[in-house]
Amino acid sequence: MSHEINFIWATHIVHHQSEEYNLSVALRQSWFQGLFSRFFYISLAIAGFSPIMIVTVGAFNTLYQFWIHTRTIDKMGPLEWILNTPSHHRVHHGSNPKYIDKNDAGTLIIWDRMFGTFKAEEEEPTYGITKPLASWNPVWANFHYWDELIALAKELRGFTDKIKVFIKPPGWRPEYLGGFHPPPEIDEKTYRKFDIPTVKGLGPYLLLQFIVVIALTS
Repeated sequence: MSHEINFIWATHIVHHQSEEYNLSVALRQSWFQGLFSRFFYISLAIAGFSPIMIVTVGAFNTLYQFWIHTRTIDKMGPLEWILNTPSHHRVHHGSNPKYIDKNDAGTLIIWDRMFGTFKAEEEEPTYGITKPLASWNPVWANFHYWDELIALAKELRGFTDKIKVFIKPPGWRPEYLGGFHPPPEIDEKTYRKFDIPTVKGLGPYLLLQFIVVIALTS
C-alpha cells in the first residue's frame, strides 16, 4: 500500500529518494513512516497474534532488509526464487517505468511471483524517484510530496477529486486533466545525478571533525 496510496507514499517516499544504492539507503527513513507502520502491527495484535511474535518478526524483517540495500552482491542462484535478494530489491528502488511498483516483498519474493508484481533485474536500475528531489534539505525531503499533493488538490474542481488526490495512486489525475500520468522514460544520455560543488577545504575540515569525535569517544 505504501506505493499505491498517495498519502501513504508521502510517508515512504524519503526511503526512495536516494539516487545511490547502498547500505545507508536502508537507514534513510521518513519522519512519518513509523506513524503508519504502527497501524499494521496494531492490527496484528487485534487479530490475536502474540506481542512477542510481532516484535520478533518485525525485528527480523527490519534486520533482513538492511543487507539487501547493496550493489556489491550479484544474483544469488536458486535463492532468487524464494528470497528477496539485493538484485530483487535494486529493482524495487528503480525509477525506470518497467521497475516501478515491483518486488514489494520484504523477505520472501514468492509473494511477488504469486501476485504478479515480480520483475527480474535486467539492466541496472536508475535509482531514485520519477521526479528527482534535487535537494539535500532533510525538511524538504520529508514534506515536498505533501506540498505537491496539496498544490494538486487546490487545482481540482470538486471536493471529491480533492480527496481522491490523497487516496489514489501516484500519477492519478481526473479525466479533465488528462487522466493518469505514467512515469516518464529515463534518457540515460541526459540523466545526471543531483550534486553540488564541494566547498574548498570541506574535506580536511570533515577529516578533522572525524578525528576529534574519535578522540573524544575512544
